[in-house]
Amino acid sequence: MQRFQTDECQPEKYVMKKISSFIILFSLFLFFGCNKTNSSLSIQGTWELRHLDGGYRAPGNPTDFAPGNGNIWKFTSGTYQYFSEGELSGTGEFTKTKDYAIATGRKMDAIILNGSADDKIYFEIKDNVLTMYHGTIAADGTVATYEKIKTNP
Repeated sequence: MQRFQTDECQPEKYVMKKISSFIILFSLFLFFGCNKTNSSLSIQGTWELRHLDGGYRAPGNPTDFAPGNGNIWKFTSGTYQYFSEGELSGTGEFTKTKDYAIATGRKMDAIILNGSADDKIYFEIKDNVLTMYHGTIAADGTVATYEKIKTNP
């Protein structure tokens, strides 16, 4: 008795084709479908505080901030100004780097203020929102969210 072999009689080939197709589609989804933070967006511009978590603050202090609150970071090419409630509170130079952030457990963009590695602030930008991780979060560090209010030339 002679047996004829066809693809229909070989379930292993059928299953392998389906698995291969699934792996290719899944890989394409991961490559194109993941919504990642765009670190190529520029930190340059004027950013106003919208939300603050952590830090040593008196009880009852707000965590959400309305537009016009005056808590602003202004970044130009290599320089910064920080305003607290509308008053200039800090100014100087910054450098941009990448480093491992303990707060997030991943490599992130960071700025170093005035050349001091002790003044390193990790950040990410997504949809005109700047999130800054400053200090050790578990030890009075902060996570602050800023909205871009002006793009500097």
